Amino acid sequence: MDEILKIRGLRVETVPGGCLVDSVDLDLRRGEVLGLSGESGDGKSSIGPTDMLYASAGCRIVGGSIGSENLRGTAQRGLGKMRDTRTACVAQSAVAAFPARAATRSGEDCVATI
Repeated sequence: MDEILKIRGLRVETVPGGCLVDSVDLDLRRGEVLGLSGESGDGKSSIGPTDMLYASAGCRIVGGSIGSENLRGTAQRGLGKMRDTRTACVAQSAVAAFPARAATRSGEDCVATI
């Protein structure tokens, strides 16, 4: 099967420098499903967005590679360029598919109608 995601040595830190995720390796092939499980605070929510080259608020991706791209020392601008050309996100809910501002307006419209 075709490999569609390969993460090696992923490291995510808080902005002050505390380690949240260290040396994570993941492989995902076409047709496979990958789930992350663990105790609260184990870094699941920090790992998830990194395949899209995003870091949670107050965090930064400081090491590792996704595919052939080495992330160590890559500025946020560089991550944005990679994200725009190499990755995509399919939102799993209608609310997640729209910016928060648009979703809020829609919600206000629904409440006003009811």
